Amino acid sequence: MKADSFGIGDMSLYQNDFVGLDAIIKKQLPYAIVFGLVLSNSVLDTVTDGPNQLYLHHYRQLNYSSI
Repeated sequence: MKADSFGIGDMSLYQNDFVGLDAIIKKQLPYAIVFGLVLSNSVLDTVTDGPNQLYLHHYRQLNYSSI
């Protein structure tokens, strides 16, 4: 599967936000590689007050197919 968006972030700016990560890991791995996949508009149209079952299923399928 191809990514619809891609980026690299300097995570050293957020070191205090990552609870549970060892300080050595934070220091040795200061960047994150991220990618995004587009969710179906028809699924997103069903979301009103928060995620629903259809959205959850679609979201999980995208995550499983991107591994």
